[in-house]
Amino acid sequence: MQPFPTMAAMFDVYIRVRPEALKGVRLSHLQSSVDQEAGDATSARGTGAVTGFTEWIACADRTLSVGWDWTFDPVSGSLTADWQTLRTNIMLVGEDGRDLGRQQTRQALSHLAAATPWPVAVAQHCGLRTPRVV
Repeated sequence: MQPFPTMAAMFDVYIRVRPEALKGVRLSHLQSSVDQEAGDATSARGTGAVTGFTEWIACADRTLSVGWDWTFDPVSGSLTADWQTLRTNIMLVGEDGRDLGRQQTRQALSHLAAATPWPVAVAQHCGLRTPRVV
């Protein structure tokens, strides 16, 4: 017998998705931006690094959203993702319908996002030089 979800679970922001359903998801770039405050702070320290965020979506029955922070190092030309900051409206669920948790969801979604051409899209959108992918 399947237990009834709690009231909080019924009204949270997540779209529940089985892990195998992610195989068919194709993320599209929605928005990227430079963090003005963070950029000023890092420049003041002399690093020259640029930080920002990016948001990607996939249209399914409902719109899936995945976003994360990134850092561009103009010296090395690398653009790196901070997957620990990943934000999403997706929650992976097991065969029993129970949430697999934020950590497992973050790990699966970071692999999905890493397979996209996100560094090039972010660089083009934010006016950065073409990055060396790390």
